[in-house]
Amino acid sequence: MNINKIRKVFYKYPKVLKLGYSIAKSIWRIEAMYKDYDYPNDESLATIDKNTVKEYNKNRILGPKKRICYAAFNNLHFTMNGDVYSCCYSSGMYLGNIRNNSIKEIWKSENVNNAQTFLSNYNMSKCLSCKEVLTARNYGSFPGLKYDMYSKDTAFMPTQMSFELSDLCNFACVMCNEDYSSTIKKIKGIPLNKNFYTDTFLNQLEEFIPYLKIATFIGGEPMMIKIYYKIWERIIKLNPNCIIHVQTNGSILNEQFISFINSGNFEIGISIDSLQKSTFENIRKNSNFDIVRSNLNTYLKFHQQGKIILSINFCPIILNWKEIPEVVNFANANNISIKIIHVTRPRQLAIIYRSVSYLQNVVRFLNNIALEQYNSPISNVNNRIYDDFRNILQFYIEDGLKREDFITVRMRLAIAEIYDQLKIEIIRHSRIEFNETDLQNLFDTLNQTLQFEPMNIKKRVVISVLYILRTSDVQKSSMEVNREILTEIKLFMKIVEEQLQIEKGVFDE
Repeated sequence: MNINKIRKVFYKYPKVLKLGYSIAKSIWRIEAMYKDYDYPNDESLATIDKNTVKEYNKNRILGPKKRICYAAFNNLHFTMNGDVYSCCYSSGMYLGNIRNNSIKEIWKSENVNNAQTFLSNYNMSKCLSCKEVLTARNYGSFPGLKYDMYSKDTAFMPTQMSFELSDLCNFACVMCNEDYSSTIKKIKGIPLNKNFYTDTFLNQLEEFIPYLKIATFIGGEPMMIKIYYKIWERIIKLNPNCIIHVQTNGSILNEQFISFINSGNFEIGISIDSLQKSTFENIRKNSNFDIVRSNLNTYLKFHQQGKIILSINFCPIILNWKEIPEVVNFANANNISIKIIHVTRPRQLAIIYRSVSYLQNVVRFLNNIALEQYNSPISNVNNRIYDDFRNILQFYIEDGLKREDFITVRMRLAIAEIYDQLKIEIIRHSRIEFNETDLQNLFDTLNQTLQFEPMNIKKRVVISVLYILRTSDVQKSSMEVNREILTEIKLFMKIVEEQLQIEKGVFDE
């Protein structure tokens, strides 16, 4: 069955899709209440409760399914340093490295079996950002939805692969960092990444390509990454039915890629954080909005001609949240999907860390704006995603109230007492062993950063960081991936510096 052709038929005949999807949704909501989800008898194995599982499956775009996420069952994700994971959203599901093992060895490894066991038990302790989305009831933006299309409990070969092979990028977006943008690396004077993907890797891929249903390409900026063009050629030659999804910033659209588009196998996701030139260029540093808008119009024509399926990614931060309704309306008017990304970093730009009064203002503003009405299945799904985003704001407010209570109580303490509590949390969260000298170095750095700040600001920053650590799971803390003391301290101080900007009102409107 060629899913790509079926979806294009539905895009061409939206009334058929609307009727069919409406009937299916009604059936799925009933099915979700009674489906056997194979929830573990030992509930301590799970980190997602049964009620959340049922509610999520009621709202699952393709209907209820046995697994909370199928990434570990169907997908391999290749990263810039050669590491391979189950998906692009979690560094917890590590499977191997292509410098040490072949693709086949990684796919057949015990690490894959372990990842599948975790998800089978509804244990998302290694997928904390995704768990957070579910906990906040933001079901329409749950990253695991992308693996539902070709979901299987067991797969002889991966049905999906995602590629994040390079950080080459011409933008320096404010919510990005040097790990994902070569431009930001250059600005900060950091050496560029080495390339670990050779012809050997390309040759190994050829065994897997015939089994793929979809291959996803992210960056960096995919249009700048030469090896992607070689992989696209191989996919089109060896598996013409495979969908190729490319997530682009929209700044580059060359003749070679247009020739690939004419093969009819492409889904294009374009990052549009504003339709206003000033806001867009303020967020997507080093961009030219006029070029992106021109390329977006070209993609829209390809979409209308049925050559591609186009979608939009929107990252809501404090610089652009007022423009969400406008971008949703634009997507609905052009019958393209929108995804509203759950943004948590950098903290000084993320909506989730703003004050309760700020969040309440966001809710009031969005509630007073009515979306334009478009009678199509795509717009119905987009509107539901928008409603999910508004619902998650209520979750942010609830967390904000808890955070403010936590801060208020501890503002009465002396700074030394607050530091003592912070030391305990740092030790608890770290995946390495801090000795007294290490801790003293960390707090010396902390004091140096805050030395000229008023005591009330200093306290609020430290208490806020304490709250972040105390309310997060171990792997979600700043002590997340790296094991070197110096790196741990830098990661911790990044949280402190971001929190300081929040408390001082940097970027506030």
